Amino acid sequence: GFDGGDKLLQSITNILSTYLPENAHLARTGDDEFAVLMPQSSIDRSYQVAETHRQAIDEFRYSWDNQLIPVSASVGIVAVNDTSMTSVDLLKAASSACSIAKQAGRNCTRIYRSTDQAFVEHKQLIKTVAGIEHALENNRIQLMAQLIEPLQDQGESSHYEILLRVVGKDDELQSPFQFIQAAEQYDLMRAVDRWVVNHFFAVVHEKMDQIEAIGGFSINLSSQTIADNEFKDYLKEQIESSPIPNEKLGFEITETAMLKDAHDAITFIEEIREMGCGFYLDDFGSGYASFSYLKDLPVDYVKIDGIFIKDLRTDHASKAMVTSVTDIAHFMGRKVVAEFVEDAETAEALKKIGVDFIQGYYIGRPSPLEDLFFSKSDTDVIDKSDRIPLTNDLPSPS
Repeated sequence: GFDGGDKLLQSITNILSTYLPENAHLARTGDDEFAVLMPQSSIDRSYQVAETHRQAIDEFRYSWDNQLIPVSASVGIVAVNDTSMTSVDLLKAASSACSIAKQAGRNCTRIYRSTDQAFVEHKQLIKTVAGIEHALENNRIQLMAQLIEPLQDQGESSHYEILLRVVGKDDELQSPFQFIQAAEQYDLMRAVDRWVVNHFFAVVHEKMDQIEAIGGFSINLSSQTIADNEFKDYLKEQIESSPIPNEKLGFEITETAMLKDAHDAITFIEEIREMGCGFYLDDFGSGYASFSYLKDLPVDYVKIDGIFIKDLRTDHASKAMVTSVTDIAHFMGRKVVAEFVEDAETAEALKKIGVDFIQGYYIGRPSPLEDLFFSKSDTDVIDKSDRIPLTNDLPSPS
């Protein structure tokens, strides 16, 4: 609460003031951030003062509402010895050092050095964050769709995973890896997921006369989104107001969604599944508690991480892992999807194991979502000419 927060800040101010050198200046720069200016001080001396402050805060226990609450600080230090740096630049450098301290596990002190790799990467990350906000505001994101094809003769239909690409300055599509990494670190994934959901429904709503020919879609959701009740309500509204049959909608989550709050994740999944939508456990096998999540999460599909698929034909451990996951998932009533399938031989091996669906460059690369649908002047079938069709009789290795 605000009262408790204000009194906590006052307590921290008292601690900082107690250990402040005589000629130093202390200021609160915003929220829970403080700055100390120490004239005529060496880096070594500044580090000693910073560590004294950090340790004092670490030992402090804040008493509120009959509780003793531990507190910690992340500290960044920057030298004021470069006349080319403005006061704004100095504060940015100090903030960067604080961020590096947080990334290092919090409750530690880091000195800013512009040539250190960590600070170079952080500077790039900040640029990426600015790029995310620009991309969202200016629709510089392209929704892509990648085919997920049935592998067994069980009457299953093809469906598509919705991916995103960032449109660069030269209108080239860029990989979202760094984009997503920065968005997760700076708590922007809710905004990204909301943008994706909103634009997905907008595109598909315009093509409802063709939706029957498509088995369905799966949309990725981040761990931040899974824990957000406001997003859950927003998603429900989108699903309820959409003419798309609910059974054609699916959502993909990773194990990291469980690491934040298992109860919220399960509640989110159960409420959306009650509406008729499906759920995928993505990147299965990449975490530490995969089989536990497979047991506890009410999902419909398990997507085996590509690291086990790429070496399937040459690595016995990978084959054993895929076989085990498939057997256990089937025992629990889940369907299995293998990602990153890039050749016919791997597809054949997966079919023999019993995997239900495959996804990868062998059957189709991601293409713009709009390209799944034909215009009024085109033929009356969905264009799939950009992929290799998978039949039950897979081509031989030759």
